[in-house]
Amino acid sequence: MALSVLDIALWDAQANARNVPLSDLLGGKPRAISAYDSRGLGLMAPAPLADEALRMIEDRNLAAVKLRLGHPTLADDIAAVEAVLGVLPEGIGLMVDYNQALSPEEAFLRGAALDSYGLLWIEEPMRHDDYPAQARLERFID
Repeated sequence: MALSVLDIALWDAQANARNVPLSDLLGGKPRAISAYDSRGLGLMAPAPLADEALRMIEDRNLAAVKLRLGHPTLADDIAAVEAVLGVLPEGIGLMVDYNQALSPEEAFLRGAALDSYGLLWIEEPMRHDDYPAQARLERFID
């Protein structure tokens, strides 16, 4: 680990000495990236979620917002997704984050149910270190 700190510092020093961004030194090219908002949209009822989603996107040039899921029931999660999607203008995407709240079985059930909503991604549906279940889920849903 100590060697990695030195490696990073040396790359940074070389980029600074040449007065170029490190990404350029490594062969990258600057490009615009889309921003999204993940500050709100917690585990709330659908109406307040819709109101908060509207506040999050007003006066901002955002490509998407992220919604926290993991309500007690799948029906509650779907109601939350539908409430937010119902107020987002066309062209603004939605992603969801379970913060590792689900069992693998529940992740498959909820992932399949959410698959048709056009979500940009489903983040951390189950334990981050359950690699076999994560791989199966990735193959199971779009």
